[in-house]
Amino acid sequence: MDRIHAIFGAFLAGVALGDSRHLRERTRATIEQFVSFIFAPLFFAGIGLKVNFLTHFDPVLVLTVLFIATIGKVLGCGLAGRFSGLARREAWPSASA
Repeated sequence: MDRIHAIFGAFLAGVALGDSRHLRERTRATIEQFVSFIFAPLFFAGIGLKVNFLTHFDPVLVLTVLFIATIGKVLGCGLAGRFSGLARREAWPSASA
């Protein structure tokens, strides 16, 4: 468990340093890339290795999240198409693309 805290602390330190105004742009970009490509994957992989997905699997929750995500995508894209001036027939099929 201590490794998770160390990885998470390093991840947060990288995020905090990346936004500092006292760093040059090139240094900031290097830190951002290092955090994005090293610390973030290590953090999420470490957490994923600790979770037992079979014991915590809830089919009702999975179906609920999938349903809400699908409805949100279709409605969001369809309404955005309508508000941007597309005809009804053009706006709603674009949501399923």
